[in-house]
Amino acid sequence: MIAWRVLLAEDDPLVAQTTMDILAELPVEVSVVGSGREALETTQAAHPDLLLFRLGMLAHGPAAKGAAPRLGVQLPAEFQGLKAFTTAQSFDISSRGLFLRTTQVLAAGEEIVVRFTLPGVAPPFKAVGRVIWSSATETPHGHPAGMGIQFLDLNPREQALIERYVVERLLDRAVPGPQEEG
Repeated sequence: MIAWRVLLAEDDPLVAQTTMDILAELPVEVSVVGSGREALETTQAAHPDLLLFRLGMLAHGPAAKGAAPRLGVQLPAEFQGLKAFTTAQSFDISSRGLFLRTTQVLAAGEEIVVRFTLPGVAPPFKAVGRVIWSSATETPHGHPAGMGIQFLDLNPREQALIERYVVERLLDRAVPGPQEEG
């Protein structure tokens, strides 16, 4: 019988062992990783048949502390410094901030208001943010002109909505669908 390849992402050894004990009775080959970051990397490399983890795993565990999963995605956005709202496109987004592609940059440290919508997620987001990095031109390393914005006032529910959106899209990209398998 062909075993399914299962990837278990769990940072709690007791939960991991209990899950392994339950799966031991099934025709599966199980690999265990200790963080959400490892799960994404392993999934992209090994393409398991089944991935088991808590949604919050990408934001927990020693390997994931200090960084939130980031999704490269172009979304329409608007930002406002001292003047009227200006349109831009996101380059990437996480629950902690986003990068806006624009040549109308503000200096690092300035606060702005940013508005954006995630497809399939309502209502639109409006947040105060701080410019943490900016460049009016493309960098020598190929990074586009724009600003890195750190969100300052998103509530936990809004952060969770963004994180869920990011995680679901990253998993969609990492795990091939039936039509993509050969």
